[in-house]
Parts: sequence; C-alpha cells; structure tokens
Amino acid sequence: MSKLYYTAIQNNSNNFISLQSVSVSVSVLTLTFISIDRWYAICHPLQFKSTASRAKKAIVVIWLTSLLLVLPDALVMDTRRSSELRVDTHYFTDCTYTWSDHYTKIYQLLIVFFLYFAPFLFMSFFYYQIVKVLWNRNIPGSAEVNSRQIRTGEWLRCISMNFHYHG
Repeated sequence: MSKLYYTAIQNNSNNFISLQSVSVSVSVLTLTFISIDRWYAICHPLQFKSTASRAKKAIVVIWLTSLLLVLPDALVMDTRRSSELRVDTHYFTDCTYTWSDHYTKIYQLLIVFFLYFAPFLFMSFFYYQIVKVLWNRNIPGSAEVNSRQIRTGEWLRCISMNFHYHG
C-alpha cells in the first residue's frame, strides 16, 4: 500500500507543480493583456475594436504561451526523498529538477524575466500612458474634448466674422 501511495504522490507532484505554474503564468499574462486592452480602449478609443473573436484569440495565445513557458516543469521535475532524514519514509519528499543546476538557473532566470520583469515593464508603460490621458482629460472622442473643440471653433468664427465685418 505504501509503495502505491508513493507512486501516486510522485505522479501527482509533477502534475500539481505544472498546474500551479501554468495558473500563475496565465494570471500574469492575462493581467498584461488586460493592461494592453485598457490602453487601446482609453488612449485610442476610435481604433479600439473589442470583439469576441479577438478575446478568444488572446485567451488561446495566453494559454499556449503559458503552457510553453512551464513545459520544462512538467518534463524535468521529479520527486526525491530528502537525503537528510535518517528515517525511511515516503512523506518527506522534495520536488526537484532532474537536470543540472546550470540549466535550472537559466530556466529560472528566463521565467523571472518573462513572468515578472517583462510584464511589469509592459504594464507600467501602458498604465502610465493611461494615467497621462486621464489626468489631462484629453480623452479622444469624449464630450468635453468635443465641446472644447466646438467652443474653440465658434470663437474663431466670431473673430473672423468680426474681422470681416469691421475690415
């Protein structure tokens, strides 16, 4: 019974870590996509077209990218008993990479870059642009911007009419 239990733990450990990594990756990439989507909607509202097919494509790209990013977790992680314990038990196991430490460092650096630094920079840039537009209230297509343009146009017509009338 204990050998069967250990085999179940070993097989499920890889799946659990892979699902956990995929869910984190999907969350980060979804937040990044949302920031890009909001940027288009707020900073370029006349060019923005939110459609169901665009959303479906984004979801597929996010999931495929996430699966590819964490594929090494599913392939090269394995459970191993802790070597520091003197007791022969199946309960204290560690999930570790089966490849060398060199490859582990490279993979972890790539994950940190693609799931932390790059999304952080993208989101910072896009939300900075959004804040600039909203802070200045120069929202293209808004009633306030349009009324300012109309008032400016009326004022210029009045000046030109007075110039013509008095000239």
